[in-house]
Amino acid sequence: MKTLLKIAAVGILALLVSGFDTDYLADKEKPTYRKICHTVQSGETLWEIGERYYDGSKPFDEFMHELNKANGFGISKRQYLQVGETIIVKVKDEGDGTPKP
Repeated sequence: MKTLLKIAAVGILALLVSGFDTDYLADKEKPTYRKICHTVQSGETLWEIGERYYDGSKPFDEFMHELNKANGFGISKRQYLQVGETIIVKVKDEGDGTPKP
């Protein structure tokens, strides 16, 4: 019994000294995201693009804020989409490889 306790104590001490990182366990629970490149078509708005790709992983207003920021929109910045430009949309990765419509 004493030998088992000594082995356990040495094992725990070795993990602590080695800098054992348990963050990898928490990372498994964090959602992963992927980027979709959307080419702007005539008549589309950023709002419509956001609605198309909204994944429900966060409130819609937060999703749109991130979409605006990621694509250079905001106060004292650009205001209009250009036909043919690429918009980057970050969505939660569902793991099946298909974008959510």
